[in-house]
Amino acid sequence: MIVGTGDCRLVAIDRVSGRKVWDFVSCDKKDLLGITAAPRVGGGEVFLGNSGIDSGVRRGYVDAIDVETGTNRWRFHRAPGAPPAQGYQDPTTMEMAAKTWGNGEWWKKAVGCGSAWDTSLSLSRADAAQVNQSVKCR
Repeated sequence: MIVGTGDCRLVAIDRVSGRKVWDFVSCDKKDLLGITAAPRVGGGEVFLGNSGIDSGVRRGYVDAIDVETGTNRWRFHRAPGAPPAQGYQDPTTMEMAAKTWGNGEWWKKAVGCGSAWDTSLSLSRADAAQVNQSVKCR
């Protein structure tokens, strides 16, 4: 059994013994974030997002956690970060995604955007996850 907690933890519990198997901290609760929706499981990974992005302190993101070990496999930010001149936080995905954000100073509009409190996720293949988003930034 895998549960998300209000203090930013994802916890795996052995369904037979009731003991904790692993505990992953997804966010810093000082940023007014938490996990309020059920995580999604598929392809050996647990997918989750965080609530509270509307507090305006962070960008929304989705994490993929190894279902067996509780280690983070990847994180995808659903809104842009620093301008390209400063370098993308994750060059592989952010450079590709930035092409969809339009022209202008989008990084100034991204704080408080892209909340993933209820990760809408499609697992179309064993090796591909589609994270859906329809959040308007300020």
